[in-house]
Amino acid sequence: MGKSLQKHQCQDVKHYLLALSFVFSCLLLSGCSDDDPVSRASQDVGASLLPGGGIQINLALTLDLNKELNWYKILITDDAKVMAVQNVSAVLEGGQMLETTLEADGNYVHARVHFKPPRTGSVKFTIVYSSENAVCKIEDTVLQKLRLSWFGEYEHELLKSTFRLRAAVGSPKLEGACFGEETAGELECLADEPSESGEDAVTHSAFSNGGRKVLEPAFQWSIPVVSERACSGTGFPAWIPLTIAMIGILLFFCCGWYVVLFRSSGVQQRYPRLHAALRCQCLVTHH
Repeated sequence: MGKSLQKHQCQDVKHYLLALSFVFSCLLLSGCSDDDPVSRASQDVGASLLPGGGIQINLALTLDLNKELNWYKILITDDAKVMAVQNVSAVLEGGQMLETTLEADGNYVHARVHFKPPRTGSVKFTIVYSSENAVCKIEDTVLQKLRLSWFGEYEHELLKSTFRLRAAVGSPKLEGACFGEETAGELECLADEPSESGEDAVTHSAFSNGGRKVLEPAFQWSIPVVSERACSGTGFPAWIPLTIAMIGILLFFCCGWYVVLFRSSGVQQRYPRLHAALRCQCLVTHH
């Protein structure tokens, strides 16, 4: 009876320690949902094309808060080596400039926006920055592509997302514009909708509770052409010719050893399986 009670007490202590370790991990990593001051958000992403394949991003965010907000951290690029970000700033609705610091982690760059004094209820602000080499060309096509996948990376609920692509002033009119990733089988073609200011732009909107599948954030279009840089992952991979060459060299040496060793008297009888494999490879190579 005493041993049974001791066993139950040990299990209770074990569960208590596990619960404490979970709470400590949440506090340390800020991974618990209750610790996130943002309950949900809406975003309006405006991407303006720049000469040479760059873009300017105007990201308008509306955050609904469940507790006091001192700062907000958001991913602004996931490929800093290619798409270097510049001139990052943030402004509160009403015109107040907000302190903004950048945090790099490998290819990822986050912008941390500080609120002084802290905000409660809800907050609206805009982050503006430019990015180099953001546009690329899909090889073997006439299509340009702008990938914006980091705008789908949020830890809280994203109620609404609006994406706008704007052509540069004086450039040819946007043609053949679509939203989504063709490789994922999800692509929605967009109609050109000039704004009241007369700018040339296309727009895609999605709601998290609208029953509509959220597409991978990306634009592609045919005109205007602003970049000749090939998109990564398209075309013929550069490592394939080298691999083929290495395989050819390896087969050549294998056939050489086959001639030297396995045609000698008695050797092929001692290693019949290896002899058969090398003989087959040499026959394939010579044919």
